[in-house]
Amino acid sequence: MSAPRPLLELMDLQADVAQGRATLRVGPVRIEAPAALLTTPISAPLDALLDRAWFLAPRGVEVGDSRMFEVLGALAEDKELYLDLELSGVPEPGVIPAVLGARVARLRVRLAEDASDVPVAASVELARCVSGRVVLEFTVSAEGAARVPALIAVVGRGDVPRDVHLVPMGSQAQQALSQSWDEVVEVATTHGVTVSVRGGRRVSAGPPLDPLAGANILDASVRATFRSRVSLCPFPFMTTVFTDTGVAVCPAPGGPGSPHIPDGVWNAALFTDVREAFFAGDPPDVCRQCTLFPRVRRSLSETPWGTGPGSTDLPVGTMEV
Repeated sequence: MSAPRPLLELMDLQADVAQGRATLRVGPVRIEAPAALLTTPISAPLDALLDRAWFLAPRGVEVGDSRMFEVLGALAEDKELYLDLELSGVPEPGVIPAVLGARVARLRVRLAEDASDVPVAASVELARCVSGRVVLEFTVSAEGAARVPALIAVVGRGDVPRDVHLVPMGSQAQQALSQSWDEVVEVATTHGVTVSVRGGRRVSAGPPLDPLAGANILDASVRATFRSRVSLCPFPFMTTVFTDTGVAVCPAPGGPGSPHIPDGVWNAALFTDVREAFFAGDPPDVCRQCTLFPRVRRSLSETPWGTGPGSTDLPVGTMEV
């Protein structure tokens, strides 16, 4: 019986990073691409990398686009990919086919500041269709901060893994959340909901991830590869971001990229030059100024799961940023 492909490739990735190789023997761990590029026919460079990737992050998927959900399910099954899916709202029951749900490592649902309890409650049934986690992301105003504990209580109805991620609308909203944080902690702990604030605090109280699930085994292994190498940004070694016409090394705005798709893509000079620069301790100027890097390092330093209750984290292709 042969070992699963990703685990064999993971050993190659660990060796390449340990030995300072800028040309990698494995494909990208994670691919981010506009949903429009994932419909038939898929371009040859993207299709070749999808055959080698472990995680796929489609961007721009509409809540009501049932055809796209079917396409993503078939693509994920065919390419043996785990999905990091993002939606602006909760889809109708039954829209996500079983083949897609089984491949979703994380589903992030963005909800407006004035979101009612209805879509929040609907997320319970949605989470039952997904093999990974459902993360509800709320945009919070200063006035809406007082309603956060009630929303967390609604999210806590059920035993499926769901997290709440809060995005404050400016410094006043951040301050309002800080003032009510003790109540947030109490409600989150009581209802078993993991809550995080962008650029701020976190309460890890939700159901733990299954460490034996395929996506989570890969998560823990890749984190171990980069956790001790604090000078390396993991993105050039893990991620390819496809744009409408070209590619980028990472999802950070203004990061290293090309308006066109170079030959070889993953081991083209665009990527190998950045890797060599990090190995040499002299990253590109744009990387030195990156605000994403510290948050990624912090995410990698977290323990994905512990032995006690309430340990939780997000899959690797979806590092919290």
